[in-house]
Amino acid sequence: MIFFAHGDWERAIEYHLFGPLIFFSLTIAIFSCAWELQHQDRLPNRYRRWFNYLPVQISLVASFLGYYLLRLSHILPTTHL
Repeated sequence: MIFFAHGDWERAIEYHLFGPLIFFSLTIAIFSCAWELQHQDRLPNRYRRWFNYLPVQISLVASFLGYYLLRLSHILPTTHL
């Protein structure tokens, strides 16, 4: 995520395929929490709906697990820091 934050997108993806996705997700979560705290109210349902959509959750977990299994089995190369 550090490489992504510094604008080095190629190295960010090289070190972790889901790094940019995690960076964007955390950024959205931070802004959502700040909005809720500032307005003392929850986000409208249209914004929160996709967080609870089961097919999206299952596909994200399956993607993460598949990626890590491929890296652990040395099918996908890992980059050493």
